[in-house]
Amino acid sequence: MLPGITLDWVGVNFVLDTGADGTSLFPQDALFVVGIDRAALDSPSGWPSVEPMSGVAGSGECYPWPAKYALLHDDGQWQVIDGRIDIVRPSPDTMPVESLLGWNVLQHFRITVDWSQRHIGLERLSTPTP
Repeated sequence: MLPGITLDWVGVNFVLDTGADGTSLFPQDALFVVGIDRAALDSPSGWPSVEPMSGVAGSGECYPWPAKYALLHDDGQWQVIDGRIDIVRPSPDTMPVESLLGWNVLQHFRITVDWSQRHIGLERLSTPTP
């Protein structure tokens, strides 16, 4: 959920990125899943702040925004995490990139990888790690 942008929860499929400090909403999801207008994404002057970004999609700009993340656990319980998301400004390099879930959210979980089952699990921690 992006307060001030979405009125309700929106389901975004993220790629876990253990090399990223923060979570990034890339243009394909911003446009077609969240429903942010393309003109708004293209115009930095319409956002409260603009920050440089670099990483998997090269360099560019993003718009930091408050976010609430809701994750459904195997026991049927929802966990809501308050945080921030970087909404990535569209460019030829950023358009094909999938949205990335970084350590601002991952810090709340123990990550397990089971190659034999092709499964990555997130186990809720009682308190986030620093």
